[in-house]
Formats: sequence, structure tokens, C-alpha cells
Amino acid sequence: MKNPFRIMGHACKMARRNLKKYSLLSVTIILSFALLLGYFLFSDATAYNTYKGLFRMDPGIVMAWDNLLENEKFQMLIDRAGDIGQTRYYFYNITYADLFGDNHRTESGQYLQVQKAKVYGVPSRMWDFYHDLNTTLDIRYLDGQERRGLTLFSGQMLMDEELFYALGLDQQETPTYTVKLSNPEYGDPISYTLEAEVIGTFLPNARMIPAPESTEEIVSFEQYQPTIVLSMEDFRPDVMPHWSWSRTVVFHTDQPEQLMNLVKTAALYGGYSSMATAQNLAREKILVQKSTKEIVAIGLLLLLGINLYSSFSNALSERKFEIGVKRAIGASQWAIVRQFLYESLLVLLADILIAVAIVADVALIYQAIVEHTPDELGRYTDWIIYISPASVAMFAVCAVTLTLMFSFLFAYKATRVEIVKYLKAE
Repeated sequence: MKNPFRIMGHACKMARRNLKKYSLLSVTIILSFALLLGYFLFSDATAYNTYKGLFRMDPGIVMAWDNLLENEKFQMLIDRAGDIGQTRYYFYNITYADLFGDNHRTESGQYLQVQKAKVYGVPSRMWDFYHDLNTTLDIRYLDGQERRGLTLFSGQMLMDEELFYALGLDQQETPTYTVKLSNPEYGDPISYTLEAEVIGTFLPNARMIPAPESTEEIVSFEQYQPTIVLSMEDFRPDVMPHWSWSRTVVFHTDQPEQLMNLVKTAALYGGYSSMATAQNLAREKILVQKSTKEIVAIGLLLLLGINLYSSFSNALSERKFEIGVKRAIGASQWAIVRQFLYESLLVLLADILIAVAIVADVALIYQAIVEHTPDELGRYTDWIIYISPASVAMFAVCAVTLTLMFSFLFAYKATRVEIVKYLKAE
């Protein structure tokens, strides 16, 4: 038996010698496998980047909210929730108020017109943070320290970056801001003033784009709503009983499904949500996408098989004289099979590796473009390249199946050459 390394070396030599004849075949293989892998990778990466924030959240979080400060349903819910596994909870409040003060001016000296602000009142220490303050706000503490959850004490405030920079507060080491909150429906009689240290900022819900009616002295904004976060100790819901606001209770439990059923039966006016439910819905969408991906993979596999058969046939037809000569000088069928089997394996494996490299390069370029292109709010997306194990398995099965099947088919067809016919033709 001949040394397989010698046979492989000979196959490499023959493949290099017939490189032009293999070029059309290689283009077909590279494009087909690159298309298949690219579809797998970008569909998986799209799903992963869409739901990565959701799946990072604790599935034990269940929320409920209502527009009433004192609500018997809330109390009943809390009392009954205590009997469900290991469950704990906290409250936070949200209201809308006119935001203004004596120092409500920009660095350039323009007076900022009174803006309707979204105001959060949160506990001093929160073991978790969800809803708007977790999904939409990217908090940056001015001391540069990272914090898990949120720590906000009396006399401290978080402010959106647009308002923070417009007021020139970034120029101060320990900025303080005096804010006066007034109910937009009831006016000054129900209001209070708070002086607090701004300890951090977060991304705004919109950019400060001046409205057409703005003047040189006074500037108002379209679609921009300031947002501030206060400690619950400074929120003072007792002095704003008529304000439009909502109270949210956030549960953390080891039995989210049971607690969610309890929340549903409470029939709160505002609504409710569950991390576990949201994650399950996301998984269902991913499963639907997986089924679609399998159908697409089968279609691409069939198309690739047809293209490979045609390309292999063309490559073989150009080498029938070579095969005839080898058979005429005594080469056995097994020798022909072995040579063309090794050649096709080399060509297919090399082309698959090139296809993988092309897809990887395109993905890296796309990642770099996305991560360095800010959105309308100036945020940069953390886009992660991801491909699921199932997609890797499907691609590997397609690659191995087609490689072995068409390598053996190519080798077998090489032995079906009519020696005398093709020698006479030459």
C-alpha cells in the first residue's frame, strides 16, 4: 500500500497543476458556502443582539404598576406574594412635572423654557433595576466608579446628559442644581424646590433640537423631555396628592410563574410585566427563526448540490484525456479513484476555509461599522458577532456531507471514462 502522504502530495501537485480547471468549481463552492454560513451567522447575531439585554435580566423579576398611591390591591398583592417561595419587593414612583429654576440657563446664557420633565423617585438602595431606568438609561457616575444596580441617597440626583451639558454642570467637580417641580395641571400652588448634588448622568430620550419659535434669549425644544431621578426620600409624594403619577412594585422571586398568576388576578389599573414571560416569548421567536433557518439551509444545500454536480462534471470533462492516458499505461481504477478523491477533498476543504474566512472578515467589518456609527442620540451600539451551536452543527453537517458525497462521486465518475474513445479524440 502506498504512503498516504505521498498520495496526498501528488494530489496537491495535480490540484495546483489544474488550478484553472478548478477555478469555476472553487467560485461556486466559496460563494455557496459563504452564503450559507453568512445567513446562519447574521440571523443568529441579529437575534442575539436583539435579545441579549433581555436574557441578561433576572427571570425572577415581576412588575406591577398603578396610578394610585394607596391601593388596596397593591397591599393584597404584597401580602399574598410573601407566601410564594422566596419573594422580596420594592417600590418606585414616576411622575411628570414642569421643571424650572433660577439657574435654568445654558452655558451661553440662554434661558431654557420650562420643560415638562419625567421624574423618578427611587429607593436609596435597589437590589436590582429594571423598566425604563434599566432598559433605556445608561448611567454614568461622575466619580467614574461602576455600580451594580442603583445607589441614590437623599440630596442626590441623576440627570439626563442633554440637560446636564446644556447647564454647563460638567465643568464643576461636584455640581449641584436647584430644581423646582410644579404640577403642569395645577400650577405653582402645588410645588416644591430641591437642591441636590448631581452624581451621575444617563442618555436622554431625545436630542435638544431648538424649536422654530425659539428666540436668542429663550430656547425651547421639540420632542425633548428632560428626565431626572431623585431619591424616594426627596420625592415628597405627600405634597403632590393630585399629580398624575404611577407607583410601581418590583418583585424578585424564585417562583415567577406563580407570582405572575397572582399579579394577573389583582387586576391592577396600570399593568404588569414578567421577565420570565418576556424571555419565553423571545425563545419562541428564536425557535420560529430556527425552523425558518433549517428550511433555508435545505434549500441552499440542494442548490449547492446541483451547482457542485455541474461544476464537477465540467472539471472532469476537461481531464478525460489525462485519465485515459493513465488507464492506458496501467493505472488501476482504485488509483484513479484515490487520486481524484484526494484532489476533490483538498479543493472542497480549501474552498470552505476560504468561505469561512470571507464571512468572518465581512462580519468583523460590519461590527466595526456598527460600533463606530452613532445613532440619532449619539449612542454607539455594542454589536456582538454570534453564531449558535445549532448553526455551527448544521453548517458542519452540510460541509462534511457535500464534501464526502461529491468527492466520492467525482472519483467514481473518473473511472467511467471510455479510454479508447477519448484517446482517439485527442
